[in-house]
Amino acid sequence: MSNTSDAARKDSVTQRIANAVIASGYTTLDAQAMALGVRRSTAWSIIKSKHKIGRLSQKVRQKMLANPNLPPLVRKELEYPEASEDE
Repeated sequence: MSNTSDAARKDSVTQRIANAVIASGYTTLDAQAMALGVRRSTAWSIIKSKHKIGRLSQKVRQKMLANPNLPPLVRKELEYPEASEDE
């Protein structure tokens, strides 16, 4: 796999997470941050798909998955990102 396709795949994962948060009804930044269990700045980076390293760190993923209020659509994207690519 080339670096270009790796970057596109990673961008698509963060974009799918952003889309899942919005589809779950969280439309304000504060609500999105609370739903994801992260700080507002991290939520903004995810929603805008401009995360500084182009992907979510394992620490951020674990923090999000530990949040009991994480929307099911987002949890699905975090737990099975490759499965969503095939849809």
